[in-house]
Amino acid sequence: CKEKEREKEMEREIHAVKMQMKEEQLQMTDRMARLELSLQYERKESLRAKGLLTGRGVLEFALKQVHHERKLQKNFNAQRTCKSLDDESPHVNTDAWKLQQCYEEMCRQHPGAGLSEKSIGKAFEYVYGVLSHEIHGYPWSDESVVLLLILML
Repeated sequence: CKEKEREKEMEREIHAVKMQMKEEQLQMTDRMARLELSLQYERKESLRAKGLLTGRGVLEFALKQVHHERKLQKNFNAQRTCKSLDDESPHVNTDAWKLQQCYEEMCRQHPGAGLSEKSIGKAFEYVYGVLSHEIHGYPWSDESVVLLLILML
């Protein structure tokens, strides 16, 4: 009878240890999930610190302003807006004109740079694509991916 009691007590202890291990496993899983979220946040902050989110955001804002001032059809599309910089000369003191001034200043300061050999629209397409790639792991979407690959060749 004592042996059966001892056996039952050992089974209870084994069960208690198993339950404790399950609880610890759940705590570890929860901790790992919180660490993953923290890591994602830190990666995003690292990109922001490198200026990639800010740089792309500023360029996208400027391109959206051009899209709006030129009353381009459909929803905003960075590629289409960049192309419009080549298709139409900007009016003085517009956002497109400001982008052109920045581009011309870059060309003056860095005459041998690869971007200075491109048209203004192609140069801004390239910059936007590179910044998007650094943030998202892909340049942008749709046919723009193919276009960017062609530009890089």
